[in-house]
Amino acid sequence: MQHCGIGPALHGKLRYNSNVTLDTPPLDPVFATAGLLTYTSDPGDFVGQGAPGSYQLNSTTFTTYGMPGYNTISTRWAPAPFDAAVWLFDMAAPDGAPLAAGTYTDVQAYPNEEPGHAGLAFGFFDGHGCSAISGDFTIDTVAFDRVEGKPAALQAHFDQHCELAEPALHGDIDFTTEFQNGPLVADVVMRDGYDGVATWPLEWDCN
Repeated sequence: MQHCGIGPALHGKLRYNSNVTLDTPPLDPVFATAGLLTYTSDPGDFVGQGAPGSYQLNSTTFTTYGMPGYNTISTRWAPAPFDAAVWLFDMAAPDGAPLAAGTYTDVQAYPNEEPGHAGLAFGFFDGHGCSAISGDFTIDTVAFDRVEGKPAALQAHFDQHCELAEPALHGDIDFTTEFQNGPLVADVVMRDGYDGVATWPLEWDCN
């Protein structure tokens, strides 16, 4: 499975001198996502341009990423690859701590937040983004898949001031991502000669 930038994936199969048939299920785990992002924009807000927005989030248009330690959730929404409407949303707890329910104040622009500050970024790939951000966000629910580390649920409200200006964008994001089928691997296979480790720590979650 290949994601070119962001958005929907290309799925392919290759067999060479193999007795395994091409109808074998894909080796990557399959997740399904559903949710909604809505926002209002104050007059003068650079990102929202003073207009509201609403996006249905699903597995074909919406991609989520997590960071080791459950510190960051990054999302991308793309109605079509590299379309001008593509937006990004990033949220990070301060100082590498895991994201948890609660209110985070005095946020700064992700990923350049200073120590002691949470990170936030909401913008569009057509140039409507911020180099400096102030504001806050409140998380009501946050969860990560325990094996893959993928964001499993997020329910949060955020207020973003772009370039530290008074007008703000006020948003709410609510999504869940559930495992559907495929293998769940808790670690990678390490090969002697590739990473200098001769062991093969492969774990399968059979639940």
